[in-house]
Amino acid sequence: MKRVVFIYPYLTSYILPALQGMAESGRIQLDVIYAPFPSRQGFGEHLPFEHPNVSWIQVEERCLFGNLCGMYQKGKIGRAHG
Repeated sequence: MKRVVFIYPYLTSYILPALQGMAESGRIQLDVIYAPFPSRQGFGEHLPFEHPNVSWIQVEERCLFGNLCGMYQKGKIGRAHG
């Protein structure tokens, strides 16, 4: 089984089915690194699903230059591999 690390800023309604499909294929171990979606944005809350082939790693989001432009994820990327 191959391991895939997927780094995604936020969990969204359109990416969760794709991740679930990859997990259910039985061909990969999936590590998903993500930041919590800001509820103030109005898109709802999308929670990780349970699956034995998926590890969820939530990291802190930092905004560069306030909220004006972009963000990066600060955190535990090394945790995905041990």
